[in-house]
Amino acid sequence: MLRPLFVLLLLLGAGCGRRKSASLNRRETIVSLSITKRQFPGAPSLALGSETLTQWISSMEEGSGFPLALGASKKGFEKPYHLEVEYTIRPISTIRPIRREGEMHNRAFEVSVQMMLQPLYTTSLEESLHATESVWRSFSKNSSKQLDRIFVGALKEAVEKAATAVWFRAGLIKAPPAELLTYLSSQKRAVRMATVEIVGRRRLTQAVPMLLKMLKSETREQYKMRIAGVLGLLGDERAVEPLSEFALSLTDEHTVAVLSIIAGIGGEKAKTFLQWMAAGHQSKAVRKGAQLQLHRLDARY
Repeated sequence: MLRPLFVLLLLLGAGCGRRKSASLNRRETIVSLSITKRQFPGAPSLALGSETLTQWISSMEEGSGFPLALGASKKGFEKPYHLEVEYTIRPISTIRPIRREGEMHNRAFEVSVQMMLQPLYTTSLEESLHATESVWRSFSKNSSKQLDRIFVGALKEAVEKAATAVWFRAGLIKAPPAELLTYLSSQKRAVRMATVEIVGRRRLTQAVPMLLKMLKSETREQYKMRIAGVLGLLGDERAVEPLSEFALSLTDEHTVAVLSIIAGIGGEKAKTFLQWMAAGHQSKAVRKGAQLQLHRLDARY
């Protein structure tokens, strides 16, 4: 008698487990939210509340893949997220007067929004998604009655731009590799650089040829450095020569940083270049940095 009863209890337990699993919401959902304002001297006292922010983001929900269920228990969701928002309103003290709509605009401010989407089922910051967007507005000294509306409009635009950038990154993480790589050729730099970030996160070595082209074609050093960093993550020795050439065009500080990337990739070409830099570069800081990376390289082999 005991054995049939034991089997029955096991079956009932399994059934309960299935029902519990079936009730779990499998959609990626934002269940908690935090808002921080960084105060600048002379900035307006405008405060962004969670209700307003929720309304703004909810209006973007279609296609975002991240509905909001604030206050809900994360235990009811397979993939619960926390959204962290930090914003600033920074007055710009001096601008060149601009005539707009019949008025002379001689004042301005900048609104910046930094957004981070963090999964609650892990503590790893590597799985979080970040975006920072800014909006600039000018106005006339006669616009005092409309300032609140101008501030709110700029803040809403910056929030929507940041959220759109975060949603886009989330889509890239799930995109098939072939589709993802097409965004490296986008006409929009923001799209290209977001894709570079996700390529590094997903360790897509098939992107190396396109990244090497971008290393040459991008015009601003800050973006070249980000591309170099991702090439280092991918660890493909095809990047050593282009990175070596890039290192020779930089300030000492950035040169040392790229030497570290080259050493991380490794190989004979990397070792030869580091030896040459350690022996013959005109900067003592660069020579010392190259020697340090040589020691690091030797320790690996």
